[in-house]
Amino acid sequence: MTKKTKSQWSKYIRYLEAYRKEKNRGALAIIRRSLGILPELDVRTFPFIFPGIEIAELNKYQEQIAFMIAALYALYNSGSADIPPNEEPYWNLGDSFRVLSENDEKGSKSIEGRFIALLNTHQDDLIQHLKKSLSLLKSRKIPINWVVLAEDIQYWEYSERITQSRWAQSFYSSKI
Repeated sequence: MTKKTKSQWSKYIRYLEAYRKEKNRGALAIIRRSLGILPELDVRTFPFIFPGIEIAELNKYQEQIAFMIAALYALYNSGSADIPPNEEPYWNLGDSFRVLSENDEKGSKSIEGRFIALLNTHQDDLIQHLKKSLSLLKSRKIPINWVVLAEDIQYWEYSERITQSRWAQSFYSSKI
């Protein structure tokens, strides 16, 4: 991940954070509803998302990810629970799942299964798996590092499976 990419996603996430901090539930609700279709196709979200894309100077490929991140961010930040983001620079979704697994009273096998299913997800189905995963993490008040998540999604399709490897390493690091 380049410094430029990280800086771009940081700007974009700060833009989305303003909706949460200002308690603009209307904007977040419109963005959240875009999860019912492909977020980048929901014209109702354009006035709320395109300014952030412009501020962050995201390219066309990143634009699609920006819509996905915005919809997931709005889902995670809906309702009364106010969970501040995790700003640890290397905290990824594998770390969030590890914390979830460690705190699970019912046993971590089902969480591990869900995590493995997420790692095996094709890009086309990624938003649906992330939607379920983030809803679960939200219910347990486990924070998300949105900048890292955006970067990681950007590299999801790489043949080396960079993101999936990093997440797995983070998840299993305390399991040894």
